[in-house]
Amino acid sequence: MPDMNLAKVLKSKDRATAFTTLIDATIKAAEGSETYESFDETMTENFGAAVRQVIRLPLVGGKSDAVIDILRERIATRHDLLLYSYSAVNDELQAEQSLSFGSRDKKRKRCDEDRTAEQKMILSNIMALLHGVSMPLKKSEISLHYQSMLTSMKKIQKELVTNNATLKAKARNKSLKEGVTKLFMPSTYARVFGEVWLHVFSLDIPKETLLVLLETLHTHIIPYLSCPLVLFDFLCDAYDEGGLAGLLSLNGLFILMAHHGLEYPQFYDKLYQMLTPDVCYSRYRFTFFELVGTFLITPGLSATMVASFIKRICRLALHAPTPAVFFIISLVKLLLIKHPQTMVLIHKDTESDDHDFDEGSDQDSNCDDKQLGSDPYVCSEKLPEESKAIRSSLWELQGMLHHFNPTISATAKEFCEELRQPLGGSAPLIQARAGRTFSKMFQRELLRELKGVPTVAYAAPIPFKAPNETSRKSILNSTFTF
Repeated sequence: MPDMNLAKVLKSKDRATAFTTLIDATIKAAEGSETYESFDETMTENFGAAVRQVIRLPLVGGKSDAVIDILRERIATRHDLLLYSYSAVNDELQAEQSLSFGSRDKKRKRCDEDRTAEQKMILSNIMALLHGVSMPLKKSEISLHYQSMLTSMKKIQKELVTNNATLKAKARNKSLKEGVTKLFMPSTYARVFGEVWLHVFSLDIPKETLLVLLETLHTHIIPYLSCPLVLFDFLCDAYDEGGLAGLLSLNGLFILMAHHGLEYPQFYDKLYQMLTPDVCYSRYRFTFFELVGTFLITPGLSATMVASFIKRICRLALHAPTPAVFFIISLVKLLLIKHPQTMVLIHKDTESDDHDFDEGSDQDSNCDDKQLGSDPYVCSEKLPEESKAIRSSLWELQGMLHHFNPTISATAKEFCEELRQPLGGSAPLIQARAGRTFSKMFQRELLRELKGVPTVAYAAPIPFKAPNETSRKSILNSTFTF
């Protein structure tokens, strides 16, 4: 390591400045290498050693050290530094995994609590260093900054053109070509990237870190993996866990199912069970309902299943906060347009419609359901195919006509008027209603221009005047008789 020892730098008071100087000196020394072997050795032994020590720095107030931010700034713009950083982190995670699952003798055995705390520290530092840093997907996106390597390769190629090319020059050229070509191959980055994050997913991830990973998995990790299907077990465990983790895992599962041919048995059964009133108050509710709509517009789903989802979503509208109701009404309209078979929920003209979608069911079992005021829909049923939603109706939309918010009641009224005719036309843009919050609704009402003056009549208040002595006596004489 040039100039200063890394351990002394990390213990110094102004270690941020000292670390910056040290890293810059290391990179400059590597760029000045005449051969690829010396460049690779400098980056692996010096720069890689710095990365391995940095990710083991203790947390400060529950957060990563400022030194990690400095290193992140360097690797975010240079893919060669990013590749060596991932390689160093991969080596450290392999060592940590072998230590955790190694021999159980007294010398190597560590307390489970200490190991968990150390893994949490390493994981937090890795997230701060690498999470969200974009990886190159194409060869043209790779940015390298050691021009001396390319210059040396050109010189050697010129030597080989001559008739006096030596075997040593040929071997050197071959080694240089292989090394530099490796740094220009996106597959090299994808391989190291995948190894690091698979090691991360094998650790005991804290709850807060797990939620961050699941929230950004589909944008920051899956696009850069050579085989995203390796995340199937990780996503399934999160999905089976339910709650917020299951909700956030939907993004990753959707990509695997839509673009990588993943087949997940009983996926829709578990998705149906996640439609609870609690999800309407989650900050991810709009993302969740948008994904539900994306899954349900898939062709090939039975009308019974889609009707169960529509009925369940409408039932949630009775418990949902005001901003979410806008989104739910648009989502219901979208599903009705995409699945015309479910129009029986709003156009039930004859009693025969009750049996049109009951394949293999007992027709006598619903005799009591035809009583006036009863709803055959079984809200407590966990399986959508058994909820009898197709026999019910969307009376919840009628209830929205009397919502306390006038905008919702107007939206529901417009929707109910459209339901009187067969639905058609283009599907509604549900994303346009996803950003509504109480704050935005309040500001919108404040800025809304009134079409007319409100018809409110009141008398202007008369200014109060203190009565003098004469007026006081006149009031008393007129009121009382002495």
